[in-house]
Amino acid sequence: MIQLLKGCLQKCLNIFLLKRDNTVQNIFTNNLIFIQFCRVGIRLPTVEVRFKNLTVEADSFVGSRALPTLPNVALNILESAIGLFGFSTTKRTKLTILKNASGIVKPSR
Repeated sequence: MIQLLKGCLQKCLNIFLLKRDNTVQNIFTNNLIFIQFCRVGIRLPTVEVRFKNLTVEADSFVGSRALPTLPNVALNILESAIGLFGFSTTKRTKLTILKNASGIVKPSR
């Protein structure tokens, strides 16, 4: 039994190390390609994001239920399941994070 567990653990470790080595090799290869692009003077394509009148709101709990403790999370899950039937017992408030924001997000190095 112990030999079987040891063999399984060894196989899992070998798979993990193989995937890790492939990931490191891919990162190294991608960095070399990027350095070659920079030397030649080729500019990589970039994306610019523009937003206008962006409003971001979130529903949040009020009081001690706002803390993400394990009992609060369990109660939130239970109350969301009960909420499917149309019952709502929690106090929630709508929190505005961004209101009518406009701008441009440009990539840079």
